[in-house]
Amino acid sequence: MFRALVLILLSCLLAPAHADDKADAQKQLEAARSDVAELKKLLQQLQEEKSGVQQDLRKTETEMGQLEQQVRACSRSCGRAKRKSGASTLRKKTPGRAP
Repeated sequence: MFRALVLILLSCLLAPAHADDKADAQKQLEAARSDVAELKKLLQQLQEEKSGVQQDLRKTETEMGQLEQQVRACSRSCGRAKRKSGASTLRKKTPGRAP
C-alpha cells in the first residue's frame, strides 16, 4: 500500500513537469518556425540583390566591350595617320627624288 501511495505521489509530481516540457517544446517549435520564416525573407532579399548585381555586371561587361571596340578603332585611325605623316616626311627627305 505504501508503495502504491509513493507511486501515485511521484506520478502527480511528474505530470506538471511533463506539461512544462511540452509547453517548452511548443515554444521552441514556434521560435524555430519564426526563425525559418525570417531566414526565408532574408534569402529572398539576397536572391533579389544577386539578380540586380548580375544585371549590373552584364551591363558593365557590355559597356567594356563597346569601349574596347572604340579603343581599337582609335588605335587603327591613329596608326593610319602616323603612317601617312611618316610617308610624306620620307618623300620630302629622300634625296634625288622629285616630289
